[in-house]
Formats: sequence, C-alpha cells, structure tokens
Amino acid sequence: MKKINIMLFGALAMFAVACESDLEPAIPQENPQEPLMTSGDVVSEAEGPIKNAATPDYVLKLDDYNTETSGIIPVVTVGETKNLPAGASVSYVLELSDSETFARISKVEVIGNLSSETPDTYYVDAKEWNDAHLYLFGKSPKVKTVYYRMPVYIDLDGSNYRYESTDYYAFSGTLDETCMDSGFVIEENYYFLSNSTSWDLNNADAVKEFAFYHRPDVSPYDDPVFTYTFSVTQEVIDANGGGCWWKIAPESAIGTEDWSKVLGTEINGDESPEGLLVSENSQSGKISEPGRYEITINMESMLYSIKLLPSVVYIVGAPNGWNIDSDALCLSESVKGSNVYSGTLKVDAGQFMFRFYSQLGNWDKGSIGALDVNDGNLDITFTDGVYEGDIYQRGVNASDGKGNWNAPGWAGGAVEITLDLNTNKIVMKEVSVNSGVYLRGDMNGWGAPVETEFILSNKVNVWEVAEVTIDKDASFKVADANWSSVNLGAGSDPVVMPGVACPLVQGSNDNLKMGAAFTGKAVLSLNGGEYTLTLEAK
Repeated sequence: MKKINIMLFGALAMFAVACESDLEPAIPQENPQEPLMTSGDVVSEAEGPIKNAATPDYVLKLDDYNTETSGIIPVVTVGETKNLPAGASVSYVLELSDSETFARISKVEVIGNLSSETPDTYYVDAKEWNDAHLYLFGKSPKVKTVYYRMPVYIDLDGSNYRYESTDYYAFSGTLDETCMDSGFVIEENYYFLSNSTSWDLNNADAVKEFAFYHRPDVSPYDDPVFTYTFSVTQEVIDANGGGCWWKIAPESAIGTEDWSKVLGTEINGDESPEGLLVSENSQSGKISEPGRYEITINMESMLYSIKLLPSVVYIVGAPNGWNIDSDALCLSESVKGSNVYSGTLKVDAGQFMFRFYSQLGNWDKGSIGALDVNDGNLDITFTDGVYEGDIYQRGVNASDGKGNWNAPGWAGGAVEITLDLNTNKIVMKEVSVNSGVYLRGDMNGWGAPVETEFILSNKVNVWEVAEVTIDKDASFKVADANWSSVNLGAGSDPVVMPGVACPLVQGSNDNLKMGAAFTGKAVLSLNGGEYTLTLEAK
C-alpha cells in the first residue's frame, strides 16, 4: 500500500479538488500547514503479550494459540481517536526482528473488527506470528528474545497514511517467546556437502566421510554446536564457476536423497562468513578464496560461521615447552589450499614428543595427533630413517586426536615432516642439520666452503650461516655444491639490503647484488614453497 506522512493529508486533499482526475498525481511535498491529525489524536492501549512484555519472567508461548478456537492473539486496542476524517480508520502493523537495528524484519498483519463485543481490539494471526519467529530464529524450542515495534496508519479511500511520523510507534520493546511445536529435532550427525567434499547425497559412504564433529559426551540438545574443517583449492574454485559451493545435510537425508531436508543459505551464492541456515528453499553458500576453513553450525539457533584458518599447523610439545599459545614452531602449507603441510625441525635428544594444532590457545580445539585418545603417547621408531603413520584430527576423523608422537630412542637431530590432512597420513624422515646449500659469490670465489653452508636453526624451515662478510656491490647466489637441485637467484629486484627479506627464485640466472657493506648472519627461510634470504647485521 502507498504510505505517506499523515501531515501531508490536507495538502493532498486540496490537490485532489483542484485537479482533473485523469492527471498523474504529483510527488508528495512537505507542507507547512498544520497536520490533519496531531500527536494524541490516536490513543493506543497495549493488549495481550505486548501488554505483558514488561512483566518479569513473562514468555509468550505461541503454541498456546495453536488451536482452532484460540488462533488469534490480541495486541492493541484503540482507546480514543480525535479529529479522525470522515470515512477514515486506524490500522497497525506488527514489525518483528532478531535485533534492535531491525536489519532483518518480518511484518505481521494486525486485524481489527473481529468481535462485535470488542470492536476496537486488534489481533494477530498466531500462525503468522509463528512464521515470523521461524524466519528470524529457526525451529528451536528454546526461548528467544524478539524485538517488536508497531507503527500506526490512517486508512482513507484506499490509501494508507503513516500517523504522526515515520519514527513514531505505538509500542516498541522486547519480548521473550517460544515457537509452536514443530517437532524440532537436532540430529546426531550432519555432513558438509560441497565441491571440495561430495554432493552425492544418495551415497552414504561417500558423504559420511565429511561428518561434522560434535562432542561425544553430551547430547546435541545440551550442546548444539558442530564443527568441520575443510580445504578449498584454487583448482576447485576454477572448476566451479569461481567458487566452492556448499550446503549441510542432516543424517536423515543421507541415503534417501531427500534434498528438502538439506540446509543452506537464504541467498544463492552467499559469501557471508556468518548467517542463518534455512531448510525451506535452501540455497548454496559460496567460498571464493583458496585456503583451509572451519565451519561452525549451531543447530539450535540455526546460525553458521566460517573462518579462514592460518595456512600453518602448529607444533606443540616438548620442543616448544608444551606452550599452547606459542606460534614459534609450525609447518607451512606447501601449496595454498592443498591441506598438505611440511617442514624440517631440529629436535634435541629426549625432546621428541609432540602433536599438532590447527589453531592456538585451546587444548580442546584443532588438535591433530597420533591417537584418538586424550593425551596418550604413540611410541614410534624409524625404519631406514623413515616413519609413516596415521593422524587423527579432532573434528574430522577423531573425537580427541590428542595422542603424541614419541620417539624414546631419539638421539637428537633433524626431522623432515609431511602432514597430509587429506589422507590423514604423516611421514617423518631423519635428515641432517647440514643443508648442503651454500652462500656462494664474490666473497668466496663462488665456491662452497663449509663456513658458508646453511645449518638448520631452532626454527622450522630456517637455516643459517653464522657469519659472513659481503662487500657492497658484490654478486652472490644461494645454491648447492653442484648448482643443481638448489640454485636460488634474484627475482625482479636483485639488490639485497641488510635486514630486508629478499625473495629468491629457483633456477634464476640473475645474481643477487649487495646494496651495502655487510657483516653478520645469513638466514634462509622456506615458507609455502617460497624461499627468502635475510641478512642480519651484527
């Protein structure tokens, strides 16, 4: 319906008398004359739940009105009207939202003249109010707080005029309520459907590999939060129209191919990191950037959130003093979105006991371990310098995943670790702390003397030459003794300055060039498959 400020009513009425009926109506303009109806001309009195909202511990139970005889809810009575134009009537709309900003809003029709005994009382259809609740909060039977407001209108000759102003409401506030009984169920298991996992809803074996994690010791009604960790590669994004599309399937939909039960977003292609899950006409969410993600769903509030995890996994154990907050030791993702992490770590004798975490700060989140137990140890041995085994990811294929890898006979040295979170496999190889890679250039006749060999430091994938002197304008590279498997040179900018990380390019024919005279430590780092060189002055 057409809605304008009631203050314009007098001006519009005059315009209608002065103009021919077949003329196009003018755009309403502000008029300085007195309004036809002013503040106090309509007195509204709250009824039912609107009246009871301020009562301590009051809860509107919509299911109490889910009957043939009590299907309407009184909300307002017109107590008095003054200066009401002939033929005009008062009407209301009940606006409901899940926030005080009313960013998401559901409007419920308010109906009058339903009873000859109470002709001035207006009602809301209980099922329409319940539909608004389901839109805003989902089907959870728990108490929800709804924000309400009730604008007032004057109806005349088929048009609808806002009473007083667009900021005026007869009533506004908050109300606790519960929805009608809809047989709400939180299922035991949910599964992540996507281009990175599977869309084959009819293949239980394929889909159940991608189950959300839920605490096994509590009912989902007591803790309705489920989590799932997954990776999105650039290849998946490129192959599927620029994104990884996703939905969520409950256990009851698996094997039955019942897509009506599958949950999704309200808008197709929604890339929001958080939002509401819906089952009716559910659409697919979308992720457009490669990386490793964690999705969390609350099956009571029907809300989801997606966060991008760091492209590293953290080593927590004896080598870092069992510090769950320390990011000093970590494996980096070899290729962004690959979900494969690697790194070379120096481990002292008696210190080979650790596991991994995808995020820091919480012992119970993101653990990746050797066993599906809480804080147990898996004793391992290296065969021909190699260990291969399984991993257990909390929230993916394990309830805890906190088991530690422990090498009781470890005498000290370096270990190269590859962690494949796609296959849940780990490979560890004994390697030398000596890299076999040298700083070679004008300062040492382009040779490979032992004093310029990079030695593994106490950090992962960081090798150091303890001290080197390089003259200004001297040329050099980073390479192995044969200029073969490792031959790192300059990229677009060959100049190296002390204290500035310089990207290196494998196979480059261009030498690096020293931008200032230097004496100090050379640091070679490998992160995400990319090498950098940093010269740290003494």
